[in-house]
Amino acid sequence: MVNPFWNYQEHRPRALIRIFIQNVILGLILICFELFFFLINEFGNLETSGASSSDGFGFQQILAGLSPILTLIGFLISVFVAGKWLDHRTFTGFGFNFNRRWWGDLVFGLILGAVLMLIIFFIELSMGWIHITGFYLTQEPRLGFSLGILQNTILFICVGIYEELYIRGYLLLNLAEGFHFSRIGHRRSILIATLVSSLVFSALHVLNPGTSWMSILNLFMAGIFLASGYILTGELAIPIGIHITWNFFQGAVFGFPVSGTQVQNPIFSIQQSGPAQWTGGTFGPEAGFLALLILIFGTVLIYLWTTRKGENAFL
Repeated sequence: MVNPFWNYQEHRPRALIRIFIQNVILGLILICFELFFFLINEFGNLETSGASSSDGFGFQQILAGLSPILTLIGFLISVFVAGKWLDHRTFTGFGFNFNRRWWGDLVFGLILGAVLMLIIFFIELSMGWIHITGFYLTQEPRLGFSLGILQNTILFICVGIYEELYIRGYLLLNLAEGFHFSRIGHRRSILIATLVSSLVFSALHVLNPGTSWMSILNLFMAGIFLASGYILTGELAIPIGIHITWNFFQGAVFGFPVSGTQVQNPIFSIQQSGPAQWTGGTFGPEAGFLALLILIFGTVLIYLWTTRKGENAFL
């Protein structure tokens, strides 16, 4: 009889058990960080209780900059621990083989994410769906524009790394191994894992402001789009690069909402007036039909890039 918890051939827990334990480890780490933030915030409130709210760069700004870094550290620790003691896999095995090809793919991903968002911006601008209302407008006076851009850069770098590490690097990989039965086959197991991990990726954004059925569909497609770079290379370089610059140019440069959240201190300040089914409305481009077409186009470009380089790893 098959043990549903332990794989005797591989001498490790089964895929769903590994995923569950990794999430428990991650949750405990993030709870500790939240407690740390709470205590620091309380201390900061006591220290500044007699100060004016306009008095310079304070604890709230420091915490906002520190939060994504600690979150990234939490994800890195949880995957490292789970990889070592559950997966029996080195950390590089999750998609971090830092060779020349890896860095080349990262640069490609960074360029692709920026270019795709640039296309969305210029299409909407040319159609009259958005209007530029200003440049370098500081929405948070205590933060300042330069520090605001730095904070946004740190945020989107961290988010790009830890979301890809978690969804593609750990979840997709383990699901692909878990679904790999003889009657399903290797490629079908990867396809199923891609669909399931993309569904999880979409579900993680369901509670964001302005969520709609179109945003859920687009984020599911975005999961497939990002997974394609991982599947075809076996590395996280392309999806990490795309994720970083897609979000950064979407929010910090062009002033679009990023999955329903308005980014402070963007380079462009814009006002949207076009049809929400195309622009995404208050959720941002990721809830619009235009972004869906761009995601499909981007997936084709990833395939062409990896095929030209002869990668096509299929994990």
